[in-house]
Order: sequence, then C-alpha cells, then structure tokens
Amino acid sequence: MRRSRAGRVAAAKNLPVTRREVWVTRSQLDTLGYAIAPRYQALVTVAALTGMRWGELAALRWDDLRLDRPLDDGAVAGPGRLHVTRAFSDPRRSGNGRMKGPKSEAGRRTIALDQETCNTLHQHREQFGDELHGLVFTTPGGSRGRGGPLAANNFRRVWLRALE
Repeated sequence: MRRSRAGRVAAAKNLPVTRREVWVTRSQLDTLGYAIAPRYQALVTVAALTGMRWGELAALRWDDLRLDRPLDDGAVAGPGRLHVTRAFSDPRRSGNGRMKGPKSEAGRRTIALDQETCNTLHQHREQFGDELHGLVFTTPGGSRGRGGPLAANNFRRVWLRALE
C-alpha cells in the first residue's frame, strides 16, 4: 500500500480524493446491533449515534463519560455527555498503537448523548466494563490477556460477519 503520493503525476497530487459517505437507517442499525457479538453492540450504537471516529472510540475511557450530567448547547440536548480528548493511533491496526491528542483543537469536543446511548453504555459497563485499563471498548482477550485497546483488524472480522 502506497502511503505517500510518490509516483502520482504532479497534476493529480492536488486533486481531492472522493469520499464515500455511508448512512444507515434505524432499522439497519438495529439489525447490525442484533447481528454483531454482544461485546461490540455498544460500540456500533455509540459510533452511529455520535459520529465518533474509530481512533476516538478505541481511546474512549470511562472517565470521559458523564452519563448523569445533561448537556444542552442550544443545538443538541441530551441526558448525558461524552468528552473527546484523545485518539488511539494504530497505523498497523494491530492494537499495539499509542494514545495521542487530537489532530486539531476542533477534535477536542463534548458530545451530547441521548437516552438510548446512555442506557447502552450503562449496560455495556455492567457486562464488559474494564476497570483495569479504564477503556470503554476493549479486546475480549487472547495471547496478551484480557482487555487493552481494540485492534481494528480483529474488529473488522467481527464487523464483516455481522454485515453478511
């Protein structure tokens, strides 16, 4: 996989890359939630309802959540809030990356959480809460033991099975 723009003609280097946005309906989100392993249901729900990026979800800690503190910023209101303050950088998608700050100040933000998201996170904490690492979404275990940051490659396998 080429990571730099080496080999591209000069005229093509400045052209924007087309982005493909994918939207899911509520029924599709519910179907995905039922199809994916229970450990990842909250991850799918939070990703869909907040718009957080993978690295932000993988770096999310329980102390970033305030599920009992309402937020009303004039545009969005909800019974809980979530602070995005870091991201997990893992170029090899192996789970061996590092935590880092956001790329820009705009990356630091507070997101209002609706009641469904708050309920989902409460249930997730009861079932899978990892107090040792403090991460909301962790690996189920393996050769390195239980917990730790999610590896995108491992989640991808679970995700593709759910999509089928």
